[in-house]
Order: sequence, then C-alpha cells, then structure tokens
Amino acid sequence: MIGITGGLAEFRAALLASRGFASFALAYFRYDDLPTSIADIDFDYFLDAVNWLASHPDVQPGGIGVVGNCKGGELAFLLGMSTDKVKALVNLSGVPMYSLADVKKSGEYFWKGFKLNQSKMMHRDEGVSLKNSFSYDNEIIPAWTNNAKILYLCGEDDDLWRTDFANTVIETCPGEKKKNIELIIYPGAGHEIEPPYTPLFTSLFMKAIGMTISMGGQPEAHAAAQEDAWKRILHFLHKHLPQKHHTSSRI
Repeated sequence: MIGITGGLAEFRAALLASRGFASFALAYFRYDDLPTSIADIDFDYFLDAVNWLASHPDVQPGGIGVVGNCKGGELAFLLGMSTDKVKALVNLSGVPMYSLADVKKSGEYFWKGFKLNQSKMMHRDEGVSLKNSFSYDNEIIPAWTNNAKILYLCGEDDDLWRTDFANTVIETCPGEKKKNIELIIYPGAGHEIEPPYTPLFTSLFMKAIGMTISMGGQPEAHAAAQEDAWKRILHFLHKHLPQKHHTSSRI
C-alpha cells in the first residue's frame, strides 16, 4: 500500500513477485472509482482484500504479508490489529497512529485519526515540514494484537514526522510481544524509503493536503538505507511467511 499520494503503484509488488512472492498491489483512493479523500475510505475494503488474497488458490495457506509505506504503513498496522490472517507486516515510514481523518468500518467510526496543526508547519526551501504539526499524543495502533511479526523501518532525517516517536511502539507493546517487533531508524535517511537505486527526492506535492511537503534525507545515507531496507524486507518476508508460495500485499 502506498501513501497519501493515492493511485496505484505496482513497482514494489513487481519486485517482490520477481523474488517469488505472490504479490498484490492494492490501490485504495484516487484511482478509478475509489474515494478521492482519505476521509471516505472504509476499512472493510482492506479486510476484504486480505481475505481475498489469503484464500487465493495460488497463495500458500497460513497467512499473508502486508507492506505499506507512509499512510499505507498506518493501514498495515491497523490490519495487524484487526485480523490474524496478516502474519508479517512491514511499515515503511508510517506513523504508529492514524493521521488526517478518522477511519470508518462498515460506514461507522472505527479508529480515531488526528488532523495536522497548521500553525506548527515549518516552511523550507524544499517545501513544508510537517514534523512538528503532528499530534503525538494519539493512541498507538496495537499492530501486535494478533501476533503478527512486525518490521518497522524509518529515516531519522524524515521531515514529515518525528521518527524517534516510533520507539513508542516498543514502549507500548506488551512485554511478551516485544520480540515480534524489529524497529530500525536509519541515520540521515528521509521519508520515502523506496527500493534501492531509486533517486532520493526531498520534496513531494501531495494532492490530499494540497501542498508541497519536505521529505528530508541526505543522498548518500538515504541510498544506503534503501539498499539495507530492501534486503531486510526480503529476509523478513521469507522468514515469517509460508515457504512454498510466499505472499505479500503492497497497500
């Protein structure tokens, strides 16, 4: 799953497929007849996608993996909380809470989101830094609820949010489940930790909030983080998913 840029991005799913995983790239807004706003998505859509993939005849029984970046990482955490069919999840730079809007399920309130504090936005040459405008007192999403293995990868130089706050996931998690979480915060890396050898972009126009956002990141350190992250993701999915037909979902 991708972030709040919306649309359909298949590059990571394609790369995972090239490594032997049955992969499914899931668009969830700003694509075809899907909602145009984060506020209008319904969590049942994601649960239906998990159930469909987990029961697909070409997918090995025993559970699937979910890979999400930015907003997709937040949704991956919600799926870890909500279904035992997700056995392994990767959150790439997604905050451990839910942002921008509340989440609905079957049309009813499901999980509280938070809105950005515009008075705390910082304007840089690259764009607007949001890291001080996030609400860091919202409830942490308990992605560990159904014992999914969790790989959480962030960049220390992320200008979108304060990634040191990711440590709160470890602090909040019950003691017996801490062993299921691996958290890596890469020094000098920015927000968009993409597959290796893709260029660093330090700003991005986000239609969902109508502004150009500063992403952060130092080129050399970010490149090293992307290379290491890809190796970790492959190792993690191979280790924690059924071995004959590995499964992964890019949401």
